[in-house]
Amino acid sequence: MPRLWPILLLAACHRLALIPPPPPARPASVPELPTTGGSGGALGEVDGTHALGEQSGDFTLWAPPDANEYAHGVLALFHADDGTPRHPTHRPRLRHLAKDLGLLLVAVQSPGPVDSGCWWSPHKQLRADYLVDLLQTEVFARYDVDPERVYLAGKSGGAFWASGVPFYRDLLFYGGIIGICGGDVPRQESDVDWCAISETEDDPPMTMDPTRGAAVAARWRLFLAHTSGDPWVQNNDEAAALYGDLGGSVAHIVTGPGGHCALNTLFWLETGVRWADGD
Repeated sequence: MPRLWPILLLAACHRLALIPPPPPARPASVPELPTTGGSGGALGEVDGTHALGEQSGDFTLWAPPDANEYAHGVLALFHADDGTPRHPTHRPRLRHLAKDLGLLLVAVQSPGPVDSGCWWSPHKQLRADYLVDLLQTEVFARYDVDPERVYLAGKSGGAFWASGVPFYRDLLFYGGIIGICGGDVPRQESDVDWCAISETEDDPPMTMDPTRGAAVAARWRLFLAHTSGDPWVQNNDEAAALYGDLGGSVAHIVTGPGGHCALNTLFWLETGVRWADGD
């Protein structure tokens, strides 16, 4: 065991060296938003199902003990597109992060009946509508939420989708996007089912209105972390370049060698949330 200490110390120093400096303050043009003033929600873990039209899916919410004492932010978690959605709100590291930063945790399953279990589908804008309705109904109406501290965090396919959410629908909240081994430019609706047909086929990129794009980038900070051997490095590069070209705050971390998602997910998720939350 003693022989492992140099290796572990080197790995820890490598991670610390990759952590980016805090992002700059948002420009004065970004409006300040009032808290949602929810009526008071349940504390601890709550499982539920949310529906919007034909879309329906499960979610798990975890509220820290002081959730009804002051306005909290929200960390929404999106699973990978592996057909087995996970609700990781029980993990001690996530709960410690939520308590430390004053966040509500919401783990969201991609809704069915179409492409259930898959975020990166032809129905990206419908999924954005679903997410907004879920947050407004299940979270904002029940808790006092600071709408300037909403963080959308995804892994793999969940991260691919999350990085485009602010472009798919006008949002009455903002904060940060944390993509772990995933990230991409927003893409059009189409008949190409990325999840079912091929992992190499994408829908065409969305035509970007520069004014709208600049407003999105001013409100949302983008954090991406992936390995150098990830097969979708180009997609991550394109997402970082888009937000950067629009004037947004971007942290793009290449964690080291390895394949897809061969990194410490929770470490980089926590790092990304803390970075996006820093002013």
